[in-house]
Amino acid sequence: MENKSKALQFLDISHSSFYYKSVKEEKDLKLKSRIENVLADNPSYGHRRISIELRINKKKIIRIMKKFGLKPLRGRRKPRKSKCNDKFAPSSNLLVSLFPLELILHNRTLSGNSPLMPRGNEIR
Repeated sequence: MENKSKALQFLDISHSSFYYKSVKEEKDLKLKSRIENVLADNPSYGHRRISIELRINKKKIIRIMKKFGLKPLRGRRKPRKSKCNDKFAPSSNLLVSLFPLELILHNRTLSGNSPLMPRGNEIR
């Protein structure tokens, strides 16, 4: 093919589609720099706080952060959980050995689903 118009006609592509340049990329780059500025000032901000600070929809912030791989520089602290559950066995209940249940409830009856309140010879 000797010129563009014949090549575009052969490929069945319009001139406007061939010369089209997206404006979204430029806007995304500008927004990326704004997000990076906010993250530099506040390293633990996520998409919600960034969207509040920039007053932009959070969906757009999430899209830009995913597109450019932006993450908060410092995450929030998570509570530590012990990983050594097998090392320590649960201790036995020493109070049961000192105060057997038969002595506590001697001559008293229990009724269901009510708080334990002594009343005469009964516990309600």
